[in-house]
Parts: sequence; C-alpha cells; structure tokens
Amino acid sequence: MHELKCKMCGGLLELTGNEGICICEYCGTKQTLPKLNSALKLNLYNRANHFRRINDFDKAMSIYEKILNEDPDDAESYWSVILCRYGIEYVEDPNTHKRVPTVNRTQVTSIFADEDYKSAIKYSDPAQREIYENEAKTIDEIQKGILEISNKEKPFDVFICYKESDQDGNRTVDSTLAQDIYYQLTKLNKRIFFARITLEDKVGSAYEPYIFSALNSARIMIVVGTKHEYLNSVWVKNEWSRFLTLMKKDSTKILIPCYRDMDPYDLPDQLSTLQSYNMANIGFIQDLIRGVTKILESDKQDEAPTPVDDKSNANRIVNINKRGYMAIEDSLWEEADKHFGHVLDIDPSNADANIGKILTEEKQTDIMSFIDIILKKLSQSASQKIEAAPPDNEHIEEMVNKYSILSYLSKNTIRKLYEFNLIYECTFPMSPNLIDSVMNNFDKMFIKVHIAVKGEEKNKFEKIRNNFKHEAERIISKNQNAVNDELEKIREAYKKHIEDADKKAKELYEEAYAKRDKDYKILCKSQRRMRHPDGLKKLSEKFGHIKDYADCQKRSSQCLHKAKVNQYMSYIIMAVLSILFLAVDTVPKIMIDKNGDVNWFLQVIYVSLPMIIFIIITALLIKMDICFSEMPGFLNILIFFLSIITNFIIFGIVYPDNGLTQFLAVCSNKIPQAILGLITLVITMKGFY
Repeated sequence: MHELKCKMCGGLLELTGNEGICICEYCGTKQTLPKLNSALKLNLYNRANHFRRINDFDKAMSIYEKILNEDPDDAESYWSVILCRYGIEYVEDPNTHKRVPTVNRTQVTSIFADEDYKSAIKYSDPAQREIYENEAKTIDEIQKGILEISNKEKPFDVFICYKESDQDGNRTVDSTLAQDIYYQLTKLNKRIFFARITLEDKVGSAYEPYIFSALNSARIMIVVGTKHEYLNSVWVKNEWSRFLTLMKKDSTKILIPCYRDMDPYDLPDQLSTLQSYNMANIGFIQDLIRGVTKILESDKQDEAPTPVDDKSNANRIVNINKRGYMAIEDSLWEEADKHFGHVLDIDPSNADANIGKILTEEKQTDIMSFIDIILKKLSQSASQKIEAAPPDNEHIEEMVNKYSILSYLSKNTIRKLYEFNLIYECTFPMSPNLIDSVMNNFDKMFIKVHIAVKGEEKNKFEKIRNNFKHEAERIISKNQNAVNDELEKIREAYKKHIEDADKKAKELYEEAYAKRDKDYKILCKSQRRMRHPDGLKKLSEKFGHIKDYADCQKRSSQCLHKAKVNQYMSYIIMAVLSILFLAVDTVPKIMIDKNGDVNWFLQVIYVSLPMIIFIIITALLIKMDICFSEMPGFLNILIFFLSIITNFIIFGIVYPDNGLTQFLAVCSNKIPQAILGLITLVITMKGFY
C-alpha cells in the first residue's frame, strides 16, 4: 500500500491500487495522482510536494524534473512543474472551504501554450485530463486578471529585493538598509519599487500584479541581505530567482547583490557569481548610486530642463500658477491640473506648480489641509485606548481586608465598589515622535516635489515645508493637550470615586458588624434554651459561620457536645419508659385473669390506658426537646411485639394447662393497641406528631 501526501493540505492519502485520481479525506479535494512504481519515487514526490506547499518553487521544480528524467511519461510530474513555474499556491476559500489556486509567479505566456502543460495532457488518462484542463482554465483566468492590472502600472527603473520582517514579526535591519537606498535613488528622479512604500496603498489587494509588473519593467534589481537565511527565505528568493530567469531572456537586466554582516561566500550560489557590494564599506551608497546611474543613463539621457531666464517668461509662470490656484479654490481640479502642467512644461523645477499638482491629485485646497489627512491616517493605525491611570490595587486590597466580614460582607462585594473605567477612547494619536511621523508622511506625499525642485525653488519649498511643520506642531500640541485634559478629568473622577467607595465600604462594614452582633446574641440565647439534638447541631453550624467573632468557635463545639449528650439521654429515657410500659401492660392482666371474669369496659380500659399514658408522656418529652419526635411511633410497634412475647412467656408459666388459650385471648385484645401504634408511627413520620 502506497502512502502519498495530499498536494493541497499535506494530509495522508492511502492508495491501494493504480488509480489516477482520488479525493483527500482531510480537505475534500479531488486531485490527480502520479505513477508510483517505487518507494524512492514516492519519497521524491512527497518531498517535492512539501517544498511546493511552502512556496519554495525552485527547489520543488528541481525534484520534479529529476523524476521526469527517470519517468518521462508521468503526466503528474509535468503538471507539478507547471504549478511551480506559475507559483501556484492552493488556499482555502473562507466561504466554500474548497482549495483554490493563487498565482505567485505570473508568466507572459498562457498556460495553454506551455510545453509542460501539453505533455501533461498528452500522458494523462481521461479522468486526469479533465482535472488538468479545469485547473488550467482557472489559472489562465487568474493570470489574465494579473496581466490586466500590471499593464496599467507605470514602469520601474529599479526593484529593491529584501526581507521585511523576521520570524517574530519585527522589522529587519535589511528593511531599514533598503529604505535608505530607496530614498537615495528617488532623489535621482527614478522610479523605484520598494515594497514597504510602493505597496502600502495596496493593502487588502493581491500583490502579485504589481510585483510582476515591477520585475518585468525594472532594468536593475538590488538584493539587500544581512543573513544567509534572509536571502534564502521563500518570498525573497521567489523575487530574485524570477529576476534571474528574466535576465536569461533579457541581457540588459542586471542584478546587484548588496550584503552586510556576512561573508560574500555565504551568498546563495546563484548570486555569488555576480558583482556585489559590501554595505559595510565606507562610501558604499555613493558607489552603488554611481553604478545604478551609469547603467540607467546608458539607456536614456535625462532631458535637460528648459531654463527660465527672461522676465516675461517668469511673469507668465506666476500668472498661470495663480490661475491654477484659483481653480483649486473653486474645486475645478482638471482645469487646475492643466494650468500646473503648462508651468511644468516650461519649468519642471517650479515649486508652486509641483505643489499645485499634488493638491489637485489629492483634491485639497491648500497644503495645510494635508495635516488633517496625515493625522487621520496615523489615527487609524494607532491604538485608540489610553489608560488614564493604573488602578490603585494596593489601597483597594487594604480596604478589602479591613472591611470584609466572614458570611456578612464578602471581599468581592467590596471590590465591586471600587470598579471604575480608567480607559479613555482616544481619537487622536498620542506619541512623543508624532511630528516625525507626520513629516515622514508629508515627505512621502511630496517626494516628487523634493526631487523636482532645485535652487531658489527648492528654498521656497523648504520654507513651505517648515510652515507646514510649525502648523502641524501647533495642531498636535493643541489636540494632545485636549487629550491630556480629558485624562486628567478621568484621574480626578477616579480619585473622587475612591473616596466615595471608602465611605460606602465603611458604611457596609458597620451595618454588617451590627447584624453579626445581633445574630450572635440571638444564637447565644437559643443555645441556653435549646435541648433538642437537631436544633443544637444547627446552632453549631450557625456559630461556625461567624467563628472569627467573639467565642463563636467555642460555642460551636459546645453545641455539638450538648447535642451528643442529649441524644444519648433521649435513648436512655425512652428505654426506661418502654420498660415501665411493659410492666404496666403485663402484670395487671395476669392478676385479673386469676380472679375471674372481667367485664368488657374494664377490658377496653386495660388495653388502651397504657398506650394513652405512653403517648402523653412521650409527647411532653418531645415538647420539652428531651427526646426525638421520630421515636414514639417506632417504640409503640416495638413495644407491641415485646408485649406479645412477654405475655406469651408469662401465660405459659402461670397457666401451664390452658396458657395458649389465655395468650390468644390477650393477643386479640391487643389488636386495637397495635393499630394505635401504627397510626402513631404514620403521623410521626409525616411530621404531625
């Protein structure tokens, strides 16, 4: 039996025959299977599928190609090569829970024109072919969508490849080094692809169309790395390996490895043969920029800006800019854009026109309105909850221990008195470095202006930037002061709440203390009067509930002891009473039978009087809490049987000739006594005695 792992989820597929397809019991995906004719081939497939599932497509493809060298008729191997070439990753659809493909390595050519796809179709059986064709249609549709988006993107000059986050989610050193390179290169008025900034407005969208467009359009790729594992991480390797593939087709493309804190021999084999830069060397950035500039300028000469010398031309620019800003005031964005475009055709470095161009793009009437945009953007990413002050737990616990009373005032009740919401729902970002964040965002928005303006126009823009900074500082200070005022109000309210809670806790304590003292006195009074064992046990429990007050623990023990003593006394009294009853019950009957006949009335008196007297005496004992209320009924039945046995023995001795006859006569007279005993038992058991 072969054990192959699912190429979608990695679950184990158990195969007993030579089927070409199967359904995974873990993810429910219907999938094609390879030809498995050896354990070695099985292990190779599982290993290759593992690398493909973790998106290490190059390593997976090399294993599939090794399998094809041994078995060139295996359709599944050709299809697996296709999956690697197009970077197919199967993800779970949250709505249908089915595995659907995503494309991570877009190709210019259609999947239907790929030679490996044609081979997969050629060597597959009808069931496999149907699955391949359906998946190919899906992949082709996805690829068309990616190409449609990427074709709308402007071309890039340089692609910066690096690892953004480490395994803990923190930003890497590579990212900061790459950003420095990005800022240096943007000053050359070149279009640079740097994922952290270029893709920041693409959150929630698939990145592949933009990465594909940048990889294909960029003349240069700069690979930044400080660790061997960073350069070989899945997505970093995905980018530079794709660029190397493009270099084989386009000899004008150049890849430049830049390393630091590592040996150049630790570079991946594919990069180690290329000319690289050590970022630790002095003057590295200047050397890199000079090299990049030389490569880019060899393709296209930058057009020199038209000089603005004469006064009439300068006046014309001023007037056109005025018309542009007037159009902005009236929200005529297209008209304003045309005016600023005319100025930039004359003088590309004009600060007012470059700023006006940004204003029209963002549909803002003046540069200061960008403060609200930037602050709103920062507010959305900042934590909106601020704790005005930490709760005074030390004081609260002190009051809890001071005022809690066992069984009367719980600790949780006191703690609830001190509950208070110290969290302020802040709608404004609070950060000591907020102005730096604002200016960084400003510089990102106006990066084109930074690059374009020169000379006096650059000084003009710097003044505008400084004014923006001063106004931003004023607004930030005003808003942060308002937030601090609200936090101070919460702190004052909390201080007042603590004081009120202290007073309430003291009041509850005094009430609970008085109630406990009152209950203690009532229990002491009940203890002096109580004799019934059950009542004494209940008193013991009640004293135990307030055992930490006065002598309650001692009284609880006393009640238990008294309950045991009274219980034993009750048994003794009832035993003595039963013996007396037997004596009254048997002796008079013996004497009466010897003297002759007795009339019916005396017979009834004889039978009932002992029982009536017994019931009256036991009732009085119960009323006085000397014996249990449950005992008389049981004793009546017991005494009835003991009476019969006693009479049988006595009549056998006194009347040796006709003792049995006399005994039966007595037993018949005791039937009413037995009935009375049963009634007493039933009433007693129901609690009415």
